[in-house]
Amino acid sequence: MDVESSAIAAIERLKLRCVENNTRWNVASAIVLSQGGSFETVAIGCGLKCLPFSAAVVAGDDAVKDAHAEVLCRRAFLRYLTQQLKHAAKGEKSIFSICSERDAQFPFVLNDGIAFHMYVSQSPCGDASTESLDSSQTSEERCVNEAKRRKFESSNIDKVQNDVDALQNKEKETLRKDHNIPLQFISAQSRGLVIRGRHDYTQKGVLRTKPGRVDSEMSLCMSCSDKMCKWNVLGFSGSLLSLLAAPVYIRTIVVGDWFDKDALDRALIGRAAGIKHLPSQFQLNAPQIRPSKVPYAFSKTSLESSKSTESLPTPSDVCLAWSKGFESKDALQQLSNNGRKQGHAKRKGVWMDSSRSQLCNKSLADAFIDLVKVMQTWDLSDGESESQHSNGRQDKCPSVLKLAQVDGFSCSDLKELGVEKGTI
Repeated sequence: MDVESSAIAAIERLKLRCVENNTRWNVASAIVLSQGGSFETVAIGCGLKCLPFSAAVVAGDDAVKDAHAEVLCRRAFLRYLTQQLKHAAKGEKSIFSICSERDAQFPFVLNDGIAFHMYVSQSPCGDASTESLDSSQTSEERCVNEAKRRKFESSNIDKVQNDVDALQNKEKETLRKDHNIPLQFISAQSRGLVIRGRHDYTQKGVLRTKPGRVDSEMSLCMSCSDKMCKWNVLGFSGSLLSLLAAPVYIRTIVVGDWFDKDALDRALIGRAAGIKHLPSQFQLNAPQIRPSKVPYAFSKTSLESSKSTESLPTPSDVCLAWSKGFESKDALQQLSNNGRKQGHAKRKGVWMDSSRSQLCNKSLADAFIDLVKVMQTWDLSDGESESQHSNGRQDKCPSVLKLAQVDGFSCSDLKELGVEKGTI
């Protein structure tokens, strides 16, 4: 068993709706734990969608804005890590342990011999795959995309963006309203910091947004290449969990279709090489990047080459994530196009709390708060001396968490709390 074999076997066990026939392709991603020569998949994500700017602003923390496979997989991984930390805090079996060193930087430590690896069935969108995607297009696809490009450019948005520095604030606001273009993007693009989707794909090493289609409303979601590059510096475990344990990094990244070693090295590692003076808990991680030895049967390339249907396969609308260690009804999270649980709808024009996926920021923040509450019970109520009581556990709960009334805090509130105390 290797990384991709474990990942693909676990993905196929989910029995995705799009694999019931060979007319839909999807992108799948998984994070695999290795220990002592064994491999076990602990998180999975499948998806190709993201919310447009207008919908994302309205949704706030209650919906998943980016449902690309790599992002959903990483969110599922956050659920898994948070649960494992909670098990450790309760003294239960976990991949983490309470640190025995009184002056340790973090209250928890990852157990020895554990490593994590990531599998992606297709090269991440953005800088890692722009060239490969262009070269893989059929003549029909190229004609369709060219027509979309001309229609987009005829709207004069590109021309306005190129001259945006000359616009007054009032004019920028008019542009935002008329074309639904977020001001953050307008400002960033005017300074050459970010490019929309696959526009001007010949530029390498640049930041790009999703989606790639030029005839759709804009999104503020950054490409998976950009996000994975960030995670290779700040860790895959996120800023909240970095209050409690050292950032978790990925040792290996295994890529299926459109594998381009030079592009992947540049996009996921090389672009961060110039970063200096990182805080002590972070590092410039350089995972091994290699091609998958096992084909993914439901990738676009596999379905097109199988010739099992007369028509070309189309993108799947399935967006889901799975986390190990949860009951069957909670382990699998299926999302609709609005970033909420599949099958839920507004009631009298209002979204119910029950429509939230356990992958959205609100749910992840609530899970973190539940973990903090367990840690806040690390006291001396049993009458033991500090030296007798689990190596002084109460001292290991960071003061930023121990003293904070965290009930009702949003994900951004918790992050700001950590920044204010110098812990993030």
